[in-house]
Amino acid sequence: TQTEAWDDLVQLYEAALKRRSRKELRESNLFELGMVHWRQRLSMDEAEATFEKLRKSNPSHTGMLGFYRVICLEQDEPGRLVRILQDACWASAQVDEQVELCLEVAAVAGDREELRERAVESLRFAMRLAPEVDELRETLMHFYREGRQWHGLVEMQLEYLDTLPEHAKAKKLAVLGELLDVYQSELRVESMVAQIQHTILD
Repeated sequence: TQTEAWDDLVQLYEAALKRRSRKELRESNLFELGMVHWRQRLSMDEAEATFEKLRKSNPSHTGMLGFYRVICLEQDEPGRLVRILQDACWASAQVDEQVELCLEVAAVAGDREELRERAVESLRFAMRLAPEVDELRETLMHFYREGRQWHGLVEMQLEYLDTLPEHAKAKKLAVLGELLDVYQSELRVESMVAQIQHTILD
């Protein structure tokens, strides 16, 4: 029967996993076994157990992350998905992938107050890796403003200013204008307002 055929395939994968093999081959076998449990045998407990082994071996495995994206949202566990995506980000060696994962953390966190700090943490990490990605800065600014974390917003903008080259005058003026608005409207620090105004006029 079809069920017996899938069970036989599971046994083959499990036997392969017991043999000493290269990390890449072991991860491939774990992924295939997890997919059989999940999609064919509809055994969620065994699927999760298998994908968890794969996650411990390779936290940024693309196929494994796809599994968790589906089940965490199905089970309404955005916090769990955020933690898994963060682990993947920390483990990845590719800056582009890290940026995308951090932006995804922010998207999953959305307006959930309990996940705001994790989103901010991820975005700040990514900004240090790729300060030139405007989407990171704009998203981080959104979280800071939503949480009324003005000191964090100022610190982020000052760090960003330091990364801008001398010739990027338009960008520098835009950031200074944003800082001026925060110091005037939210923090009300007159000395900083005067200092920034002086810098803009220079």
